[in-house]
Amino acid sequence: MTRRWFWVCVGAAAAGGLLAGGLFGWFVRGGWTSQWVAASGAWVGAIGTILAVATALGIAIRDGRIDREDRYDRDARQARNVLTTPGVEKVFGRPENAFAFTVTNYSELPIRNILLEEIRVAWHRETKEAGRPVYRSVPWTMTDNGDPRNIKAWPLLVAGESHTFVVDLDTGKPFRESYRSIGTYQVSLSLTDINGHRWRNVNGQVTLQQRAEPLGKGAEDPGSSAG
Repeated sequence: MTRRWFWVCVGAAAAGGLLAGGLFGWFVRGGWTSQWVAASGAWVGAIGTILAVATALGIAIRDGRIDREDRYDRDARQARNVLTTPGVEKVFGRPENAFAFTVTNYSELPIRNILLEEIRVAWHRETKEAGRPVYRSVPWTMTDNGDPRNIKAWPLLVAGESHTFVVDLDTGKPFRESYRSIGTYQVSLSLTDINGHRWRNVNGQVTLQQRAEPLGKGAEDPGSSAG
């Protein structure tokens, strides 16, 4: 039941009680007494007050929810502008290529501590059978050869900058067969925005992992210790 219908029911019940009392007074006492008429006026006023307070409370709750949604949308704007593009890269000292995921910061501000967390793939065949992508998590590793692309965390991307993560997907198939058989990817990253909020980004869809503490929280006032 929605809040609107709840308060409609409350108003209807109050009105019903008022009507029932009036009918009781009519049948038992043979008419509406002056006392009952006065009491009914008080009832009507009380009901009006309750409905007015309930309406104001409902508006405040709604406005608070809208404010929270607007704040979340503003906070998430930068994290949403970090996108990942799949591709192929050569790996030094290896005959086969490897999967590559290029993360680009399309926002106007730097992001920090970009961490590659999970890779999910949707195979062409399963997508065709289901009529939609069916994503499955795939284990992945990186070749430890000193190449900065083979590190699952990257410290900083300024506005417009990109970094490529090169990985081996453990699909149980050779690289070429896997690459031809995979339709789409879901790449999960975690990153920190300019305000210090930590986000999970999956193909541009973001959820807040940890909100930064307000500036100054827990910090000692520099002037408080001055002698």
